[in-house]
Amino acid sequence: MDLPERYEETGDEFSGGGMSNAIVCTDRHLDRLVLVKSLDFGVDEKRLLDEIAALSSIRSKHVVQIYDVLRDKDGKLAAIVEEYLPGADLNSKIPISDPEEVMRIGYAIACGITDIHERGRVHRDIKPNNMKFDGENCLKIFDFGLSRSDDMEAKTVGTVGTKGYLAPELCADDEDDTIEFSQPIDVYAYGATMLKAVRGNLPPDLRKVPPELPCADANFQHQKVVLPPRLP
Repeated sequence: MDLPERYEETGDEFSGGGMSNAIVCTDRHLDRLVLVKSLDFGVDEKRLLDEIAALSSIRSKHVVQIYDVLRDKDGKLAAIVEEYLPGADLNSKIPISDPEEVMRIGYAIACGITDIHERGRVHRDIKPNNMKFDGENCLKIFDFGLSRSDDMEAKTVGTVGTKGYLAPELCADDEDDTIEFSQPIDVYAYGATMLKAVRGNLPPDLRKVPPELPCADANFQHQKVVLPPRLP
């Protein structure tokens, strides 16, 4: 993709697991680093459209910001320009043994999810890999390629998501089944994310599709990190 003169590549590049490609660029107009994200060949542009629809409506300290939309010479959507998060993803901190840090991180994620839901969106892929720290060590949620509006749009065909963070209602019996979902699936994934944060891994029963519940190993009161009684 030919970038507008405004954006100059730095050479840093990231892969989105066969779905997208992102390059770090300098925004010459505002003298800041940004992330220019485009889809890999053959991936439906609806993923970018979903991300644009979500991020353009959300203003949150704990959600990545969208800055620009880039189109090719034919006017077709080519890429989006997002806030660049220079820090590592949440996995770099896991496992977390300090109760105070667990609460700080848990609060940041909860605030981000609340802001997403208040704008009528479902993130649909909450997990440690989709959270990064910015230059001021503020944790932010990103990757809205699977997000949906919390209305008639909130459905998919077959099981779509990441093992361990999939709420039971997202697991289809057949690959052609239509699955409807709502905001509570993000709350389930939030719980799984915090469980991994204190354990370092997820119990095998949660990684099954569908997860095997109830799961004794997922009880927060039985973990090594002791949280205030009011929290678990």
